[in-house]
Amino acid sequence: MNFALYRAMLKQQSKKILGFALGSSTFLLMETFLYPSIEEAMKAKMDIFETLPDGMLAAFGLDKGFAISSVLDLFSVQYYSLIFLVLLSLFTVSMANQLLSHFVEQGSMAYLLSIPVNRKQITFTMISVFFTGLLVIMVCNFLFPYVGSYLNNVELDWKSLFQLNLLGFLLFFAIGGYSFFFSALFLNGHRVLAWAGGLTLIFYILDMIGKVNQQWEDLRYGSIFTLFQPTEIITGDVELYSASLILFSLGIIGYFLTIAIFQRKDLPL
Repeated sequence: MNFALYRAMLKQQSKKILGFALGSSTFLLMETFLYPSIEEAMKAKMDIFETLPDGMLAAFGLDKGFAISSVLDLFSVQYYSLIFLVLLSLFTVSMANQLLSHFVEQGSMAYLLSIPVNRKQITFTMISVFFTGLLVIMVCNFLFPYVGSYLNNVELDWKSLFQLNLLGFLLFFAIGGYSFFFSALFLNGHRVLAWAGGLTLIFYILDMIGKVNQQWEDLRYGSIFTLFQPTEIITGDVELYSASLILFSLGIIGYFLTIAIFQRKDLPL
């Protein structure tokens, strides 16, 4: 890794990283402060949910009998089951595009290669910038509600919150793997967004269909999002080690292929 390039790219992407980190974490902080005043209303809302079909409950990331009895339950339903997935998918795919293929399209890659740094170092450095940004977001997603719960005297299961963010990090570590792979393969921003974004959307749809319709439940096994189920993580119904290992392995394969392809790619410089 080239540390001078790392610092320069991190500075360039800092506004985007902080925007995603502070925006998402402020939402969690707000929910932490609001929870005591809306606790009863949320319980009434759950009574309404109980009347819905199982498939529709699954679409909300809920199981029959699940009740919002803590602020972490609220996080899992209102943030980690949808908002988190959409925001981090946008962040991951756009970062993979901007940090690799975008430089080739702009012609800036020729300047990077003119300095004493090889393609392997450049690729690893760009991936490291993405890692750093993703880590900043996840740390903020953990610290903001943790501090908010302390200040507002709200009980928060910090261990489950940590597990949520750890598995969330590994989920987008894996998505980043194939996003960077497409970025190195195509070197075209539109195609990268189409393939990486399209594949992520297909994974999400497969997971959703499998949840809603039991006849199509097997489709979930073809989706990466099946390994990240917020309500099941909170209730301890997830094999955390197995899910983490699979996601980590998928990510490593993606980054290894990215570096290998970019080293051999004929660049239009």
